Amino acid sequence: MIAKHYIDSAVKIRREYLGLNSKLESCALKIKEISDNLMSETELLDELKDNLSKYKTPEKAQEAIFDKLNDIDLHTKKINDIYQPINDRIEELREQEAILYNNICRAYPELAQEKIIEEINKYISE
Repeated sequence: MIAKHYIDSAVKIRREYLGLNSKLESCALKIKEISDNLMSETELLDELKDNLSKYKTPEKAQEAIFDKLNDIDLHTKKINDIYQPINDRIEELREQEAILYNNICRAYPELAQEKIIEEINKYISE
């Protein structure tokens, strides 16, 4: 009913999405580990704040605080470096999906939305 090139595009988008989703799930453990390190650094920063008197000068205390803030920033960037490229690609796939859907609707104006989805789902569910 719907042309093969539309079906092939839908299948390709779906496969890539599932692959990215699996990749994201496999990265979840690494992200959790980095997140735990981030929380640990945050707790150390709180301890620093509570024990400022142990530093001989305000500059030394400030240096220690900046070091911890830098560590926190590094952990945050690590999480973002893992997550962001996957998320960006998923967004691109959503845009491709919307374009594909609009193209199918233009090519088959007589088909109801439900019929289009039903027809495509037959192939992406295989």
